[in-house]
Amino acid sequence: MDFPHSLHAEQTLLGYILLMKDPLIMAKTLEVIDSTMFYDQMHKRIFLAMVNVYKKGQALDLTLVSDELQDLDWLNSITHERLIQLTQDATYGTAFENYAKIIKEKSDLRLIMKSCDKIKKVCSEEKIEVQDILDQMQKNAFDISHANTGGSIVKLRDIVKPELDELNRLICTDKNTSGVPSGFAPLDRLIDGFHPGDMVIVAANTSHGKSAFALNIAYNAVNVGNNVALFSLEMTRAQLFRRLLSMESQLKSYMLRKGDSHLKAEWKKLVMAGDKIMGLPGEMFINDKNRNLTPSRLLSKMHLILAQKPNTKLFIIDYFQKMKPDTWIAEETQRDRSIVGDLKDLALELDVAILVVWQFSKGFQKADRAPTLGDLYGTSAGSQEADTIILMDKTYPNGDDGSKPALVEFNVAKARNDRTGKFSLEFFEDFQCFMEPPVF
Repeated sequence: MDFPHSLHAEQTLLGYILLMKDPLIMAKTLEVIDSTMFYDQMHKRIFLAMVNVYKKGQALDLTLVSDELQDLDWLNSITHERLIQLTQDATYGTAFENYAKIIKEKSDLRLIMKSCDKIKKVCSEEKIEVQDILDQMQKNAFDISHANTGGSIVKLRDIVKPELDELNRLICTDKNTSGVPSGFAPLDRLIDGFHPGDMVIVAANTSHGKSAFALNIAYNAVNVGNNVALFSLEMTRAQLFRRLLSMESQLKSYMLRKGDSHLKAEWKKLVMAGDKIMGLPGEMFINDKNRNLTPSRLLSKMHLILAQKPNTKLFIIDYFQKMKPDTWIAEETQRDRSIVGDLKDLALELDVAILVVWQFSKGFQKADRAPTLGDLYGTSAGSQEADTIILMDKTYPNGDDGSKPALVEFNVAKARNDRTGKFSLEFFEDFQCFMEPPVF
């Protein structure tokens, strides 16, 4: 079976680049294709040699490209004849961008065919769950559609008016934050809410309230009209709802968890809290029981949510250490780096903010001190991808007798686009609720 290709497009593009010797033409070509997209092996090698010459800042002429092929041990009489033929057949005024697009389209078709063949083979073997196959299909499609997308280049003057219009809109709406607000003024003053394209890490030891804090953020955002998606890798939807019910009703969460008989007297309060949750101005999507959440499966679920509510701008994952890579990686640091990189890519490509709840390693949990960025990087070098990192440290300044709230110290230790700083919130563990401490 012959795979889709266009030798004419490949020959025409290569010949035109050699004819014009213009680095700008090569730069524009590389915005569309790379050497892997050529079908003919000789054309692939010639283009790769051109790229090497271009990187050295040298002229893209026949002699220098031949020398580069010689250095790569790819030059023979047939290749030399092909180079000469390419330059002889080239003509001025060629619409080279169109030929580059044709090469990419043919390459995409070949990738789709190969992907379908692999999926077909997996289906016939019947060894993998159907949902896993569907997730892989979606990831393959995403990878192909976003291959070689290096971002667009714009002139500064072209973004002045739209950005001023956006700034004017924000000023006129009298919003305190330009991103999705956390609902906690000290945090929003530092990071200005959660912005599309950002990946935010909230890290803490076990039992320090990190999941409760993420749920508080989700609830606060929905309460002012934003749409939020929460992926829970540990708790069920029922557990999450009861936590929300506890927060809203101010009835102790452990009573709701076990259905305490004393709640009969508080039924009216529970119904009112349920009505408040049902009437929230924003939408909260909950996806639970994610024991095998991979980046590709997350992508599939995010697409489903965005199809229902395209303006969903905040996605929360609770928590990172429960996620799995798309392909097995034995070494922990490499595995974390792979997943974090995929999450950052999703935030950029889908234009959403992703908040990741992160648990420190067991080694740090024994440390009697506040966490630092070094502790997080020690857990995973991949955390360097994060735009914002928030570290939590819970203390009991009045003793842990349950009569008063815990004090949680927050350290915005990294803020790529905003300010770093520290602040404190009170954590009412009975209600799984965070509040700003009173000012005296």
